[in-house]
Amino acid sequence: MRARCQSRITVAHPVRRLLEALDYLGEPLLDAEDRAAALAALESGDAAGRLAEAQRLLDAHCLAGVHVNPERRVKVQRGPAEARLVEQGWRTFLVKVHNEAGVTTRLAASSPSAAPVFARRDGAEVRTTITDSAIEERWMELPMMDGQPMTPTLSGLALEYRLLQVFSRDAGRREATLSFDVGQGTQGWGNVSRPGRSGGEPRQGSSVNSRASLCPTPVPSGWAGSSKKHCT
Repeated sequence: MRARCQSRITVAHPVRRLLEALDYLGEPLLDAEDRAAALAALESGDAAGRLAEAQRLLDAHCLAGVHVNPERRVKVQRGPAEARLVEQGWRTFLVKVHNEAGVTTRLAASSPSAAPVFARRDGAEVRTTITDSAIEERWMELPMMDGQPMTPTLSGLALEYRLLQVFSRDAGRREATLSFDVGQGTQGWGNVSRPGRSGGEPRQGSSVNSRASLCPTPVPSGWAGSSKKHCT
């Protein structure tokens, strides 16, 4: 009885936090029917079934899949979500994390296209010394949603979902190179399209240089690992 209860908590609490955070951001992603199905699945006594149903409902909204291997190396793969952004507005996407290393550090996202145009000096914004063409390329913002009700770090669970917010300054077709890391020297890369120009090259010293096209096209099922792998 105690083991079954613990398994249910392990699956249910992170998913409930995720749904609460999406409601807080005003972008629930799941429609009323899917949300009800997700909540009902969390009460199921079948751990494997709960996990499989959660993945079925959430995977469609993932922009990227992040795999952290036992050596803490990070690999990034394109998710099924359509990379459609809003000019001068925010969109929220899920990031599916397979955490074989059980790390409990912060998952960070970055991109050359999200590099700052302004720096702060004595509390004021100061224009950095960059060219006009570089400003043109820096068209997005890319924070992870780490505030409540989410947690600031990964949970250490083998599978969880995190929230990525994307702001687009411009309209039109764009492409950016995203990277995710769980600490220094763990970086993995992938291209996310709106689509258009490609982003920059990985920094020297990256442990992984993994590229995957993130154009808004369907991808095969099981894109970031099967549910069976994480049902124990």
